[in-house]
Amino acid sequence: MLVAGLLVCTQGFAQSDYVRQVELELQQLGYDVGEINGVFDNDLETAVNAFKADEGLPQDGALDRDTRALIAARASGEPVPSRIPEPSSAVASPAPSRATPPPVQPEAAPESAAAPATPSPSAEPSGAGKPLFGEAGWRAGRHAYNRRAGFVVDLAAEFGGDDLVTVVLDNNDSEDITAGDGFVLGAGGYLLLRENFGVQGTLSYKVNETSANNSDLGLERWIVDVSAIGLVDNFQFLAGVVHHMNVDFDGDGFLQDFSFDDATGLKVEVGYSWFALSYTNIEYEVNGFTFDASNVGLRLRGGF
Repeated sequence: MLVAGLLVCTQGFAQSDYVRQVELELQQLGYDVGEINGVFDNDLETAVNAFKADEGLPQDGALDRDTRALIAARASGEPVPSRIPEPSSAVASPAPSRATPPPVQPEAAPESAAAPATPSPSAEPSGAGKPLFGEAGWRAGRHAYNRRAGFVVDLAAEFGGDDLVTVVLDNNDSEDITAGDGFVLGAGGYLLLRENFGVQGTLSYKVNETSANNSDLGLERWIVDVSAIGLVDNFQFLAGVVHHMNVDFDGDGFLQDFSFDDATGLKVEVGYSWFALSYTNIEYEVNGFTFDASNVGLRLRGGF
């Protein structure tokens, strides 16, 4: 069983009760602010932009005074404060200038980010109301890997490696059974630790058999693959470790059956959307003899 841990990083910013209150109010309004930690991080910036988009405001990620006042008003259900004060019906003082008056400032400016506040333990709600597994739309612009955690399906054809046996068919054609060839069917899961970085694990079955209709002669194995994932838009870059086990050659009565030792190798992969090209470097050993099982793979693979 594969176990992966979730890394939480505050990126070195100071905590602020002012920011924490904004997080609580946005969460009350239904926006995903991530962890309630008093830090103006990427999750909070995304929530602020989502709020501004719903209000028809520029999505610049800025938490200015007008935006702060609008969030507070929406959360409390009070009338939205005017961004420009309306003129008074009766003014005893001299007439004001024609210049536009300054915006209303309903609250004091936030405390300096350089002076971290010491939050009360009771100020942060338990669990922060933030679902993890199955949370959709974290990076909705990606076709695959657009959740924090999900499932992986892998279909592939891999080619390469040393020849093990040559099979002669009754039509005088011949086929080579090689150590690296085979069709792969796998499944597993992934967990994104950050928006563009995570880990993935799969368990796959790989088989390469002769095409003769009266024989199952061939090579089969099980593969455990654990990789790190880097994501750039719809491109994926993977690098990790593969472990091949139960590597068995079935002679099907025509040749002697035998098994290779379990083997471990390295794998790299470059993909776009649901398609990928991979390279695996690995060797099989049996009775002191070594065979190169390295291969290049064409994959249909994605995280859902």
